[in-house]
Amino acid sequence: MLENESVRAAAGRYNVPRSTLRRYIEKVSNKYSDLFTVSDENLQETIQQVGSYTACAVKQVFSVEQERALVSYAKKYSDHYYGLNITELRELAYQFGKKIQVKYPSKWDEDKMSGRDWYYGFMRRHQELSLRTPEQTTLHRVKSFSEENVQVFFRNLDAVLSEYPYQAADIWNMDETGFSTVPTNIGKVISTRGMRRVGQISAQERGSMIRMALAVSADGNSIPPFFSVR
Repeated sequence: MLENESVRAAAGRYNVPRSTLRRYIEKVSNKYSDLFTVSDENLQETIQQVGSYTACAVKQVFSVEQERALVSYAKKYSDHYYGLNITELRELAYQFGKKIQVKYPSKWDEDKMSGRDWYYGFMRRHQELSLRTPEQTTLHRVKSFSEENVQVFFRNLDAVLSEYPYQAADIWNMDETGFSTVPTNIGKVISTRGMRRVGQISAQERGSMIRMALAVSADGNSIPPFFSVR
């Protein structure tokens, strides 16, 4: 230690596991024979490399390029409204690893998917990915929201504003959201073992939709929300 402090004392002062601190010291000492001649920038860069190697590369199944391919695949499917859940990503990793014949834990072959530890490590290494709750979107709505349709909308808007000199207070945007009168996500219930189908009473089998609409003008004014029942 540069300050003639023992590993035990330094680990206790900075609340770092002694084994981790020893590993860092060993790696840095192997690279630099005299730490007093090393600049702070080079020392910090070496420590970051050691940390990256220790946390990721040792137990990493795929190379950096191979994991980038998995990230690209996951992003592409999400952009097309078919995002992968955790199980699907783990199955994809197993199929990908088997296809390119990389070395992976034998447990993967038993489960036909990667382990949870691989998944958590993969998500930590790629902070651009996150686990989100998707919004249900119809295929018709996805197809309607295209570059061509957006351009048509703004061309029509420009034509209307050119013909009629509306002010900001005259332009309103309204959006709506729907609520079902029956639960859409029903939790687990206790039932007789062996029953093929288990039901639960609700107000109506399908229920009806209650819609709430919100409207805001271009100059920032708004009106109270209003409801409509279908």
